[in-house]
Amino acid sequence: MALFVFSFTYWGHHGLGDYARVPLGHGETMEEMNGVTAYFKPIQQLPDYEDAGEVLAYQVRHDMLCAVLDPDSTYYVYNLASKRSQLFADRTAYEAYAHGQDLPRPEEFEDFKRHYIRHWSGWRFWLLA
Repeated sequence: MALFVFSFTYWGHHGLGDYARVPLGHGETMEEMNGVTAYFKPIQQLPDYEDAGEVLAYQVRHDMLCAVLDPDSTYYVYNLASKRSQLFADRTAYEAYAHGQDLPRPEEFEDFKRHYIRHWSGWRFWLLA
């Protein structure tokens, strides 16, 4: 019964059917629809980013979500605790910022599928529906 209840919480809900999600922390999640398009809801709410593209790859370090967005390879940093975000026009601008903040390099970013498998394997895979 406890596992059933846990499966409906922020940390236990992994999605149903074509919808999948991975908790990032501070109530935020990375989500994927139809096994193809990964997205992060705060990106879709940015006033100066009209495309609201899909998340190609990402990494979380020090409560900071770092991601590269499609279609124009825009880099995005989101502070999970303060809910503040920043866009970078290209890889060079992101790398300059990331180096000073001890954030992951673009080579360290992984796609949604790898994060999903890593998070939902082990005891979660065997004990959660």
